[in-house]
Parts: sequence; structure tokens; C-alpha cells
Amino acid sequence: MAVNPAEASDAAFLEVLYRGGELLQQGQVTEAREQLERAYQMRPGDEKAKNLLGLAYFKLGDFGRAAEVYEALVRENGADPTLRVNLGLVYLKS
Repeated sequence: MAVNPAEASDAAFLEVLYRGGELLQQGQVTEAREQLERAYQMRPGDEKAKNLLGLAYFKLGDFGRAAEVYEALVRENGADPTLRVNLGLVYLKS
């Protein structure tokens, strides 16, 4: 049975994204950032990938990169108050 390339691509993206999220929850932030950057490269428009990547940058103290990610998310999804709160926290920490 042949595998649809789109389905294989979806599965690869989700695997990297979920692995990054798991590593983030386990406190392995550097490893999580690596996985989440891969997920972002695979799907730059994915809101969840960007949100988790912004969180990884925040936890690593890379507030400039975290701000870039959250500013883009707020521009794209202005109605989501959580994104604005996250951006505010980034500004507060920087």
C-alpha cells in the first residue's frame, strides 16, 4: 500500500511538534527548541508550532526572539487574548 506524501508529511510534522511539546513539559528546553524550530521550518504558518517555539525562547531567556514570534502571532490572530498576554509577559521580562 502506497503512502500519500501529504499524509507522511503531516505525520512527520506532528511527530516533531509533539516531541517538542513533550520536551518542553519535561524541562528539556534546549532540546525542545531544536524540535520546535524543525516543526516551524516544516510549517511556518502553524499557530501551535509558533506558540510553542515562542514559549521555548521565553524559557531560554531569548526574549527578543520570543517577542518576534508572539508579535507575529498577535498580528495573525489578534482576537486571541492568550497570545497578547504571552507577548506582554515577554515585554515584561525584557
